[in-house]
Amino acid sequence: MKAKPFDLSIIEMTAIDTEDTLFELYNLKSENLTKHADLFIYNPIYLQEKQIGKYRIIDGFLSYHNVFQRKENTIPAFVFNSNLTELDLWIFRLTKRVVEQNFSLISIIEKLTDLTTKNQIVIHKIPELKILLEKLHISPHLQTSQLFNDIIKRKEQITAFTIPDSLSFKELLQLSKFEPEVLDQLSQLLAGLALKGNKLSSCLKIIEELQNGFGKSVKDILEDHQIQNILKTVSDHLKYKAIKQRLTELRFPKLNQMQLTWDQYIKQLKLDQEISVSADPYFEDDYLKIEIHSKSPKQLKKQLDDLTDKTNSGKFDDLFELI
Repeated sequence: MKAKPFDLSIIEMTAIDTEDTLFELYNLKSENLTKHADLFIYNPIYLQEKQIGKYRIIDGFLSYHNVFQRKENTIPAFVFNSNLTELDLWIFRLTKRVVEQNFSLISIIEKLTDLTTKNQIVIHKIPELKILLEKLHISPHLQTSQLFNDIIKRKEQITAFTIPDSLSFKELLQLSKFEPEVLDQLSQLLAGLALKGNKLSSCLKIIEELQNGFGKSVKDILEDHQIQNILKTVSDHLKYKAIKQRLTELRFPKLNQMQLTWDQYIKQLKLDQEISVSADPYFEDDYLKIEIHSKSPKQLKKQLDDLTDKTNSGKFDDLFELI
């Protein structure tokens, strides 16, 4: 791309065409930028001259809004020439957003998909785009229209249980591997949880392992009695933890059985409520951890005597057998 230079100018607010939404659809209003909007109102926005004396916004919608709210008459702007293509301008805008770390990756992919369809271009053959996408951790061999199309086709389903604008490419790639009908089932399983980051990745990883290693489809998981009970009765703020725990139980049935056995043995011990006994969650350590909370020497002596009696009578033997 041979981009022409832009000019720094002071533009009349009335000269900006606010009805031109060519770029507004792909504007991400970052929470951080919204909180500190006053710091950005004097940063030049990006405009393109559509015709003499008339401009469209390329980037800086938030700055424009705040200047408008202040009832100011002019705004500083980098003005791009009218002969630059939409792709040229998009590359300028994306470059700015990558520097600011203020972008929605799924919106970038959606726009690039639209541009490649309209202009019949190959993304990784445009050097500026290739470099920018690599900065977003999208390797050249993954910069394909087919993969981007697969992601966008699943956008509506993905939105049902994630925070789409916060998803990394790794997470989008992970989601793109699921067929649309499976994503529909995932939407039912994880609806409204607004997952992202480690919570999303760990959940999907367990589901993939259940599919590949245990032959359990997402449909099978949905039909699980305990999962159904969680979906119907558990409140939203506790639902993720409950679903994750049940998925882990299905993924590690032996571990789940060991935990049930452990809970049963602990109950049979009838320990003082100020004494807790725990082990490694995966029963991999070769020791027990005992915590004692005492409010007096007398209480401590009683607790220690009780532990000694239970140890001498072999009541701790079953617990040690599990580790």
